[in-house]
Order: sequence, then C-alpha cells, then structure tokens
Amino acid sequence: MTMESVMLKTILGKTLYERRLSTFIWTVVFFAFVVLIIIFFPTLKDSFGQTLKDVPESLQNLLGNASDYQNINGYIDIQVIGQMVFMTLILGIITGTSLLAGDENSRTLHTLLAQPVSRSKVYTEKFIAMAIILAIACIVGTFAGITLGALPVGEYNNIDIGRSLQATFMLWLITFAFGTLAYTIGAITGKRSVAGIVAGFYAFGGYMITTLASTANALDKLNTFSPFHYFNQPSVMKHGLDMGNIAVLAIGILILFAAGLIVFRRRNIY
Repeated sequence: MTMESVMLKTILGKTLYERRLSTFIWTVVFFAFVVLIIIFFPTLKDSFGQTLKDVPESLQNLLGNASDYQNINGYIDIQVIGQMVFMTLILGIITGTSLLAGDENSRTLHTLLAQPVSRSKVYTEKFIAMAIILAIACIVGTFAGITLGALPVGEYNNIDIGRSLQATFMLWLITFAFGTLAYTIGAITGKRSVAGIVAGFYAFGGYMITTLASTANALDKLNTFSPFHYFNQPSVMKHGLDMGNIAVLAIGILILFAAGLIVFRRRNIY
C-alpha cells in the first residue's frame, strides 16, 4: 500500500495531499524571504539603526528603535517576525477561503457531501488540514530561514533559538486565527469572495489600529478587538510567550470554529 493511497482514504489526508505542492512552494518562499532579510543584517545594523535615532516615537512603534538593530535578535523581532506576518496572513486567508467556500464555488464540495460522510467530519478535517498547512509553511519556512540565514553573516551563535521558535509559533497562531476567520465566513456564506474581503479588511484595519493605538487614546478600546494586539506585544523575542495572548487568540479560534460548524451543518449548499 503506497503513501498516496493511505492519505487519500481520509478527507484530512486527501486535502494535505492535494495541497502538497502549494504548501511546499509557500514554505520555500517564506524561507527564501527570511534568509534574504537576515543577510541584510550587517548592512542595516549601523546605517538604519543610526537613522532611527531621529525618527519620531510614533513611527518607532512601526519601524523599531535604534537599539533593536544593534543585535540579531532585535533585528529578527522587527524585520522578520514583524514583516513576515503580512505574507503569512495572505496564505492564511487564501487557504481559509479555498478549503470550503472555494470547493463549494467550484462544486467539488457537492460531490464530497454526496458520499457517506457527515458535514461535521468534512468541516473538521479540512480545518485541521488548514492548521497543518499553515504550521508547515509558517513555522518550518520562517524558523529554518532564521537559523540557516544567520550562518553566512556569522550570527548563528548569537540567535536565541528558543525565542525564535516561540516567535514563529505566534506568527503561526495569528495566521491561523485569520485563516479561521476566513474559513468560518466561507462556511457560513458559501462565498469565497465575501470571506476573503472581510478577513482581508479586518486584518488591515486591525494592524493599523494596533500600530496607531499608542499615539491615539481613542483607539485603545478598539485595539482590544484587534488580533495584532495579542500577537507580539510584548515582544516575544524579548520577553517570551505571553500565555494570556495565546489564550485570547486560541479562544477566538475555537469560537469561530464552533460558529462555522453550527451554521455549515444546517444551511443549504448552493
């Protein structure tokens, strides 16, 4: 019995098998992007770090401060973890909108549900597949890029491996949160475009609110509803994981999962 035949026996295995090429490509892209960023560390360490001394405090929340660029861990925090989230969120939202709503729009979901399989099983196994796909791309691609990218610039021994892994875990968690939002909206509406638009606008709005919250008191309350408020504040590279932040994102994921499942089990598949 081949590995292919084993995987195709379950919805989870079939989904992972069908997405194997795209998962590999995204992982390689993330890896290459991170390595490229790390290679520029010696160049930006002094020049960009010195420039930031004259940057207003409000912009330092976005760009970081000069001291962050003087060591590899601070640089990873600002330039890798802080920048990679834009790319991983794209993957999360694309994956979340495609697994159910995308299959429904292409009418392959109808064929699957015609088989002796429950909607709950379809919903749950595709959801688990999304979590695994995002974990492989986000954690493997980013963490491998950080560790291997530091070798040519002679910074491997200075990297805090444990904190880097924790930071990439949070990168996966917030990506999974937005992926779940897109997945849930797609399961409720059956419309991939609606799921992508809502999740995309929420990601953009949440990021802007969290970035500007320190400069505008009026945004403090809104910031509570932004997933980015629980992503890397305080910095994971500096302070380690915050269990409260993990709990908020995890609870949000579970609530969205449950809401999508309840509606998906009952609504008409168009």
